[in-house]
Amino acid sequence: MTSQRGLTLIEVLASTVLLTMIAATCVPLLRQASEAARAPVRSIDLADLAEFADRLVTDAEAMESLGAQTQPEVPWPDMPERPPVVITRFDAPGGESELNHTWLTFTCDGWSVSRWLAVETEQAPQGETDQETTPP
Repeated sequence: MTSQRGLTLIEVLASTVLLTMIAATCVPLLRQASEAARAPVRSIDLADLAEFADRLVTDAEAMESLGAQTQPEVPWPDMPERPPVVITRFDAPGGESELNHTWLTFTCDGWSVSRWLAVETEQAPQGETDQETTPP
């Protein structure tokens, strides 16, 4: 009598079904784990934009670097994948005003925040006036 080595058809089918059931259970769990492992992209909210605007307005070097650009786009320092912040400057109409500040509007992803920025006014040195004097 010779002994036969191998598996029967029933054993092969049972192991295939068992492995299929295990795979069907694990695939969704692996997908969820891989999605959770990705770094989340934070959306812009009003608090983030307000904090960014406050930091920028109080940073004199940053404000000087913007210069006289009409609508500069400033990237987020901590998350460059976010859309840039567009800064719009609103000066007094006519350019001649007694106001000592200008308004800045920070806009990003549908949110807007306004801040005012103090502007140094030019004053005449003591002893000099803007009026013309007539010689005696």
